Amino acid sequence: MSAYPDQPRRKRVAKSVADGVILRDGSYWAAVEYPRKADGSRDKRKFGPFISKSDAVNERDKRRHEARSGLVADPRKLTFDELADRWIEHKESRIPALSPATLRQYNEAVKLRLKPAFGNCALKKLTPMYVAEISSKLTRAERLDGRKGVLSDRSIQVTAGVLRALLTQAARWGLVSTDLSSAVESRTVKRDHIEFISSKDLKQLLNAAKADSIRTHAIFAVGLGCGLRRSELLGLQWRDIDFEGGMLRVERGVQKHEKKFHILPPKTKLSRRSLNIPAFALEALRSHYIAVAAERMKSGLGKPHTEHFTFGNALGEPSDPTWMSKLVLRIAKRADLPHVHTHSLRHGFATLQIETGTDLVRISKSMGHSTIRLTADCYAHVSQSLKKDAADQLNALVQTAIAEDSTITQAG
Repeated sequence: MSAYPDQPRRKRVAKSVADGVILRDGSYWAAVEYPRKADGSRDKRKFGPFISKSDAVNERDKRRHEARSGLVADPRKLTFDELADRWIEHKESRIPALSPATLRQYNEAVKLRLKPAFGNCALKKLTPMYVAEISSKLTRAERLDGRKGVLSDRSIQVTAGVLRALLTQAARWGLVSTDLSSAVESRTVKRDHIEFISSKDLKQLLNAAKADSIRTHAIFAVGLGCGLRRSELLGLQWRDIDFEGGMLRVERGVQKHEKKFHILPPKTKLSRRSLNIPAFALEALRSHYIAVAAERMKSGLGKPHTEHFTFGNALGEPSDPTWMSKLVLRIAKRADLPHVHTHSLRHGFATLQIETGTDLVRISKSMGHSTIRLTADCYAHVSQSLKKDAADQLNALVQTAIAEDSTITQAG
């Protein structure tokens, strides 16, 4: 019996459910989903209310898309660790695929820095202030390589970039607020001073490389003569080299990740390029090809195939990038140039080009830089040094002329 007999009892409208959309009490709409839990059972979740049925349908479609993408539909039960793992999985399945080096950088930043810093915090606790505090602490975090001091500016920049990208993607998924990523503190990285490689250094390096082996000499000659990245050097194949025309084509790079070689396209669109080979590098390549062909014929393997890697092993397979880095350090030590490392070959090409008066536009294209601004920023100190040298030379000429004029005047 009704507690208010003088008032008519409200007639409840039965819930009508149709393909994930429900009308409640005949007044508003809601989206209903039944996501599967870890134990295999299903959990009923309602999202709404919505005034119109179309809004509820849109919400239903959004939640179903999230479920198909492997996302947890309810951010209230999601932790930062789970979000980070899902983000890594999302990046690993990206098309076009990211390079192994980039994925390794993401994984290291998440595993070594971000997860320990956030401590498996629930997403619902993430606020711009909390993210800013964690980000600030990361800038003062200790190194993990056993050396004293805090993280380098570069490590801080990478970690902050990964965190910002993770939170931006989470906002696109509708899991966190859209303003969290802007709370991440970043840091401007000062470019390391690039050691100037002079023509004297060039001669010392090439002589030391030549004394090691024909292949080592060719690697150094092409690196210094063409300015290729390490991955591009190791990615060269015999079909990329035109001995008659004195040209080579950069078509691929080689990286190694988890004991597997990965043959990748050039780093950027501008990295796929054709280059003139200086005479000294072309001669070194010819000697290397003759040596490789002779060794293969002696072993009964036949002539090198066009698809074989120029600086690969006896079977034409790619060489390990780590091996090349160690090789460069060893040759640099022999040449008494301890500051030289793998990337110094590429820097050497640029600095020697600037020294000979080549303009930055041509240098940028030869190196495959994405913008001329990058080239200018990297080698600004070289240009300034050369300008100073030119000014000093001009000053010396003027001073000599003045001294000669004074001597003539006194004699007259």
